[in-house]
Amino acid sequence: MARRKKWGERKRRTGVGGDEVVQKVLKKKKKKKKRKRKKRKRKRKRKRKEIEMACLVARTGRELQRYYMGRRQVVGCIPYRYKNGVDGTESKELEFLVITSQKGNAFMFPKGGWELDESVEEAASRESLEEAGVLGNVECQLGQWSFMSKRHDTYYEGYMFPLFVKEQLDLWPEKNVRQRFWMTAAKAREACQHWWMKEALDILVERLTSEQKRLTSEQNQRDEEDASLVSACSLSQVTDINSYYSVHIRHCYYA
Repeated sequence: MARRKKWGERKRRTGVGGDEVVQKVLKKKKKKKKRKRKKRKRKRKRKRKEIEMACLVARTGRELQRYYMGRRQVVGCIPYRYKNGVDGTESKELEFLVITSQKGNAFMFPKGGWELDESVEEAASRESLEEAGVLGNVECQLGQWSFMSKRHDTYYEGYMFPLFVKEQLDLWPEKNVRQRFWMTAAKAREACQHWWMKEALDILVERLTSEQKRLTSEQNQRDEEDASLVSACSLSQVTDINSYYSVHIRHCYYA
């Protein structure tokens, strides 16, 4: 009721249509309320998602496990991101997510069995979610390795993929049995216990570094082209001005 009275008083003061200043203030208030609603909605959505992830149970058992020539098929993932700078903007410095084993005595990247009801990319994404609690884009395969399992004394086939991290969850299925740490490439390589994962990391670092160099060179080339175009335009303008003044002076002289 009080709001209606205030609105009526405001209308009487500013006229039927309302003053422009008042309308601007009201628009700003509406926008602010809308932003707050959206923020609350995103927060609730994120919380529901985290609860769902917490309720999600990591797959166990080997009923759906893939084998090839008697070798178990294993898929691993290297989650990475660009580190945020001091001002909050994204820097060019890379970070890689390393997790502990379930017993907590070794460091590695997320990995697990590739099952029959999923593609190899889906398996990589699932392992990253279950073991490290991260979501993102699975990129081009880094390679395939054959390695000996110390635990089962048999050979496995391992596939490794990079995962560009878009979201890091606070709750995930294996939170209670694993820890995760963001590290530089050098520290992640030193910490990781598997030789084939180290090789995959080297391939990924080389790929990302070469991509950064290519983008930098392209940007420099575009900047040089823009600078040459600006200088050419300024020179043409100067030439036009000089020709104009020379014609104008000649005209005045003959007049």
